[in-house]
Amino acid sequence: MTSPKLSLAWETHFVWYDRCLGATTLELDELAASLLAPLAPEEQDDLRRHENNPFPPSDPLFKRWKPTDFSAWKLPAPPSLPAAWLSLLRFSNGGSVLHEDMEFAFFGTAKVREYALAYHFPHYMPEAVPLGLDGSGNFAVLDVRELPVDGEYPILLSSAGNLGFEDAVLLGQSFLEFCSWTRRLEEAFDD
Repeated sequence: MTSPKLSLAWETHFVWYDRCLGATTLELDELAASLLAPLAPEEQDDLRRHENNPFPPSDPLFKRWKPTDFSAWKLPAPPSLPAAWLSLLRFSNGGSVLHEDMEFAFFGTAKVREYALAYHFPHYMPEAVPLGLDGSGNFAVLDVRELPVDGEYPILLSSAGNLGFEDAVLLGQSFLEFCSWTRRLEEAFDD
């Protein structure tokens, strides 16, 4: 499937109900660098503070549970980011949009890493970069398991409560194809 022809006139393509200032070159560079950076000790400490043994003390698995080794986590390091995504971020560094029935909240450059760690993407979808959330608790993610084709990666939909490639569904072969959706994203699970 080829990418649809879509103008990069973001101001008219989407109905914006939470538009932000556009990202600066520095913010876009920081986004790319944040995907390459190992987890800082403070990030690991924060993740540890929110991790608990899921088993009650009476359960035999309670003593066998081991905390996660967050130092082994790595965020994906794509060789490049899609030009269309960067274009959108230059127009609005995050923000909520409508495109007919499709509702979506794009993450700003500073939120991508934050959400990736908070939702444990390095564990559940280690080769995925979260782009944002729809209104039903689903992430749209860049699938960077393979090298980009013409600078583009597939965009997948994955439930925030069930992250994983095995249950994710394809939204498009490119960022522009994803942006052409006009239905509620959750309907992709029924396709």
